Amino acid sequence: MDGRRAFHMQAFVDYVRFAASQGGSIVDRFRAETGNAFVPGRTPIDRAIDKATGRERQVVEEFVEWCAGQYGIEFLPPDYMARFFAGPSSVNFPLPPGLSNQGEG
Repeated sequence: MDGRRAFHMQAFVDYVRFAASQGGSIVDRFRAETGNAFVPGRTPIDRAIDKATGRERQVVEEFVEWCAGQYGIEFLPPDYMARFFAGPSSVNFPLPPGLSNQGEG
């Protein structure tokens, strides 16, 4: 990967983390534009089911895809999604505020 692509890959990851940490209007825009009205489980068992069934990851992937459209992906490698989720920075990638009930219930 050339230097420009490497820079943009890291910038994109930072952009997604920023967008996820903002909640509110960014998440509202995501929901409005994608129709994704996911509401995570309120209880620990419901959240565990969301995780075990892959629904939690699906929402994160949809959010990342949406962010890619906002950021612009023409310069990213074709496998950016795989790299995004495979990298060490993805280990505990949080659901965006408003899409996460972590700590509630």
